[in-house]
Amino acid sequence: DTRDLAGKLRLLVDVGETAEAAGIAVAEHAALNGDVYFALVPLAEAFAAEQPLAATALYRALLDSILRRAKPKPYQHGAAYWHLLDKLAGRIAVWSPLQPHAAYATAVRATHARKHAFWREVEHHDPAAWTRAREERRKLLAAIDDEARAGDLLD
Repeated sequence: DTRDLAGKLRLLVDVGETAEAAGIAVAEHAALNGDVYFALVPLAEAFAAEQPLAATALYRALLDSILRRAKPKPYQHGAAYWHLLDKLAGRIAVWSPLQPHAAYATAVRATHARKHAFWREVEHHDPAAWTRAREERRKLLAAIDDEARAGDLLD
């Protein structure tokens, strides 16, 4: 059942079964829904250090979703994923069942060649600024979550 694949992966990671979750992410890569970025991004980050193929599957789903929607606002995130995929590729020896990075990158370039705003973001991507902005958002979301929990305790 792939209806809540991201939820299943998160559960496995939360109970310490990261390798099993990574295996499922790779095996079920075609079923990953990049539109649920709020669930996939933390999973991709969790996989990046030890499971680069699984992280690649997730970042590809995220990037494919952004490019398919063709909305310029998230292109900065897509550019970051593009560069992360390039970095992860150097750590992967066996690509099966995923398409090798060079072939994937060629296909993306061909399919989305006319998305000039995206390619400008790729050229001008600043990883340090992107990381700082993400950390600031995470802190803000954590503060909001803490306030909501404190409000629940008072009720």
